[in-house]
Amino acid sequence: MDQEILVLQASPRIEIVFYEHVFKVGKSGAVLIDETEYAQLKSVRFIKGRIPWITGILTAVLDLIIGHGVGHWKRGRGQLELVTNTQTYSIALVNYDRGQTPIAVNMLKEKSQ
Repeated sequence: MDQEILVLQASPRIEIVFYEHVFKVGKSGAVLIDETEYAQLKSVRFIKGRIPWITGILTAVLDLIIGHGVGHWKRGRGQLELVTNTQTYSIALVNYDRGQTPIAVNMLKEKSQ
C-alpha cells in the first residue's frame, strides 16, 4: 500500500497520511482522525493565524541572525477545518509548516472531488 506523509507541524508533530483511497491525521503518534475515505469529505479549509506586523519583522530578523532562514515555521496560530458527511474536525496548529500545509490542503481538496 503506497502512502505519502505530509508534516503540518513539528512539535507536537501533526501529520496527514495519504493512502490511495483514504487518509488519516495523527498527532505525536496518536490518531486524531481515523482512516476516512476522500469521498466523505465535504470541505477542507485552512485559516491562517494572524500575528502583529512588528512580531513578524522581529521574527524574520532573528531567523536571519540565527541562520534558520526566514520563517519556515510560521509563528502564530493556524486552524485546519475538515468537514465530513458525519463530523466536523478542527485542528489547531501553533507553528505550522508554510510549505507542506497548503500542499496537504490542496491534495485533500483534489482527492475529495
